[in-house]
Amino acid sequence: DYDTIPVGGARYWGIEMPEGADTLTVVLTWNRNVRLSSNQWVSADMDLELLRRDVDGTLVPLTGDDGLGWFLTGNVASRSPVDNIEHLHLEGLAPGSYVLRAERLDDGGSLPVATPVAIAWLGPEPVDPGRPEDLDGDGAVGLSDLLVVLASFGPCGDPCPADIDGDGGVGFGDLLAILAAWD
Repeated sequence: DYDTIPVGGARYWGIEMPEGADTLTVVLTWNRNVRLSSNQWVSADMDLELLRRDVDGTLVPLTGDDGLGWFLTGNVASRSPVDNIEHLHLEGLAPGSYVLRAERLDDGGSLPVATPVAIAWLGPEPVDPGRPEDLDGDGAVGLSDLLVVLASFGPCGDPCPADIDGDGGVGFGDLLAILAAWD
């Protein structure tokens, strides 16, 4: 992703890991500002940290004892005051909902403008939910899927695969979903 972080600001990126991750690597980087007249450079001071999102949405740090049981080894925070790159590498990350936080710590004295940053992470591929419109599981959306929706029209219980739009019943929205995905 690419974003800007103002002086004293922060940016957040959510990562869902329903099956955890054997390895997760994250890199945050930004340009140094080179001043040609004085042959010097200045750089914003950024920190990068991985936080856990609790069931009620609270962000919980993974540093110290709070991280016990959530990952096997690695670093969940990168805090270099002089570099223009921050790097996280974890192994054995437990299943859960996580948030990456990039935070700008300098006071903007030598670089008073918002700083463009780039962030990238490498971990397990997201799970493909498939095509919910393919109700018969034949790999295509067609007449038999349409017939399942028509036969199920009305309120339905749980589970209800024909309730494609998840509104608690099979109706016009589900019919439109089938037609929109038609092969």
